[in-house]
Amino acid sequence: MLLKDKHIALSDDHKIPTFEQRKGNKYCKFHNVFGHWTNSCLCFRDMVQKAIDEGRLKFEEKSIQVDTNPLQV
Repeated sequence: MLLKDKHIALSDDHKIPTFEQRKGNKYCKFHNVFGHWTNSCLCFRDMVQKAIDEGRLKFEEKSIQVDTNPLQV
């Protein structure tokens, strides 16, 4: 989503390996390296947090409303 909406950009030569090459291996799509998952990438997390703090990246706030008590007997 961040890439599609142009909040982040990857280098022109960035090519993600095939599923077979990535299967069972830790791979970071942001760094384009094996060794850690994108979900645990501290650099990517810090970059997204900085964009949020600077107001360049915003997420829609939604309120959660409960219509009924799910624990009611």
